[in-house]
Amino acid sequence: MQKSTLRQHAIQKEVEVSWQKVYEKLKMKLILENWRKYLTERIYSDPSKVKIVSDILYYKASFIEPGRLFVVAEFDLFAGGPRMKFGFYTSSAESDGDESKLPVGSWVPAVGIRDPPGGWIMKIEGKYPHPHSLLAMVGTELGKRIPLSTQNQIKMENKRKWNQITRGVRGARFSGPEREQKEIEAVQQQIKDINSLFKSHGVYDIEPVAPSGMRMS
Repeated sequence: MQKSTLRQHAIQKEVEVSWQKVYEKLKMKLILENWRKYLTERIYSDPSKVKIVSDILYYKASFIEPGRLFVVAEFDLFAGGPRMKFGFYTSSAESDGDESKLPVGSWVPAVGIRDPPGGWIMKIEGKYPHPHSLLAMVGTELGKRIPLSTQNQIKMENKRKWNQITRGVRGARFSGPEREQKEIEAVQQQIKDINSLFKSHGVYDIEPVAPSGMRMS
């Protein structure tokens, strides 16, 4: 009798976990399918309720200097509404031109890093949120809590670690080919860590790509 009860509890727990995953997936799907609303309408959400819920991770691909930072934020979907999470990264604004009109170090929404190919940072539809949108508000609030000066400190610390990993320690430097391989491995690990972080918070949303380069879904 006791084993049967324990089994029933275990099955019930599995069902609850399964439904929670379905709920999170549907919630994210609904939000992503209704981007136009969040990009064009002014939706009020209390900035003080924005919460940083992850570690700050560093991404240093060979074509990105001085690197990017990634984080997951949690906030109210609207005043008094349900909580939701989204991923953000720091923009350099170097190649944005007049498209974003954002200063260096702005926190921009992202859904993960595409790899392979390229290791490209995947942004939301339209690339940048409307200035008066919910995600723009969250990005601005993140900028107050993790300003450019703090970002630079974090990047410098991580760049020192990067140099040790990819170049070797003083007196035992890697050769050219070894260094290139170390850089490839380090970038791959960073991409894996960032995407895993986003997945753990339910904010990763990149469709898989077949070897041919075509989307699989």
